[in-house]
Amino acid sequence: MALIRRFIELHGQGSIHRSETDAGWANVPYGEENLLYIGTYGSAERKSGPKPSQAIHLDRERAAELIRILKRVFPGIEHDAS
Repeated sequence: MALIRRFIELHGQGSIHRSETDAGWANVPYGEENLLYIGTYGSAERKSGPKPSQAIHLDRERAAELIRILKRVFPGIEHDAS
């Protein structure tokens, strides 16, 4: 598990994964703050079955930064009803 310290824009380094997974999230108390926990699960095709794989935490500042990134990548997302 890791607390995201900062986001760094990568140019030309993204790739598309061929599998899909589920992700869980939770509001985690952290002192007088909250953290957003996001955890992904291994592929359903795994021999041992799906199990927790990767996990990150976002504090308020990183969450705000992620919102800005999402709005940049997906213009108009705040008006998307889905």
